[in-house]
Amino acid sequence: PRNASAVLEDAAAEIGKQPDAYRKAFHLISLSLLAQRTAQAPDSPESWLADAARIGEKIKNPRITSCAYGFLGEYYEKNDRRNDAVKATRKAVFSAHQGYFPEILYRWQWQLGRLFGKIGDMDRAVASYRNAVATLEPIRTEFFTGFRRPRDAFGEDIRPVYLGLAELLLASAETSETSGSFLGQARDTMELLKKSELENFFRDECLIKRKKSGEAGQVPPGTAVIYPILLPDHLHLLLMLPDGIKQIRVPADSEQLRAVSKRFRKKSEEMEDDFRDEAMQLYD
Repeated sequence: PRNASAVLEDAAAEIGKQPDAYRKAFHLISLSLLAQRTAQAPDSPESWLADAARIGEKIKNPRITSCAYGFLGEYYEKNDRRNDAVKATRKAVFSAHQGYFPEILYRWQWQLGRLFGKIGDMDRAVASYRNAVATLEPIRTEFFTGFRRPRDAFGEDIRPVYLGLAELLLASAETSETSGSFLGQARDTMELLKKSELENFFRDECLIKRKKSGEAGQVPPGTAVIYPILLPDHLHLLLMLPDGIKQIRVPADSEQLRAVSKRFRKKSEEMEDDFRDEAMQLYD
C-alpha cells in the first residue's frame, strides 16, 4: 500500500501520453476507481475523472461521458461536496439518456436520490429513487443471467435501491395527509425487493410470476396484517386493516434482530425447550 500512490501516478503519466480516445478515458476512470479503493492519491481521482468526461464529450461518446460524470459525482458525495455531486450526477443522467444504457442510468438516478435525501429535498429524492427502480426492474435479472459474481452484487448494487425508496416513502408518510398512499407504495416496493431476493437466493430468474397490481393490498373484513420492514437502524411495522394502513416505528438494531430471528428459527426447528427467550423478544 505504501507504494501504491507512486505506481498510480506512473500509470497516470503513461495514460496521459495516449491520444484523446475512448481507451484513454476508460483507463482514467478505472485508475480513479482503483485509487479510491486503495485510499491513495486523494486528489488525483477528481482530475482524472474530469479529464475522462472532457474526452467523452470531445469524442461524442455518451456512455463514457456518463460514467465519468457519474463516478465524479460519487467522488464528490464521498467527500461531502453535495452541490458539486448533484451537478456532476445530473450530467451523468443526461448523458445516459442519450443512448440505451439502463445498467448505468439507474446507478446515477439512485445516486441523485441519495444526494437529494441528504440535502433535505424529499420530493426530488423520492422521484429519483422511483426513476431508479423503474429503470432497474426490467433489466435486474440480466445482472445475474448465466453467471454469479463472487462479490455480493445483489446486496451492494440492487437491494439498497429498493430499501432506500421504501425508507423515503415511510418518512414521507409521517408528514403527509395522504399517508396511506405512501405506506402502500412502501409495501409494494418491499414486495418487489422480496421477489428479487427470492430469485437471487434460488439463483433462478424465472422463479416467481409477478403479482397483479393491487393484489397485496386486499385485506378481508375482520383481518389485520402486520407487515415488517427492517431498516438499518429501526423496524417499521405496517398494520394493514380493511379501512387503511397505519405504521409503527420500533427501535431495533437490524443485525441484532436478525441474530435473534435466526436463533429462534434454529431452536424451534430442533424443538429446543428454551426457544421462548427469543420468541418473547420477537413478540415484544
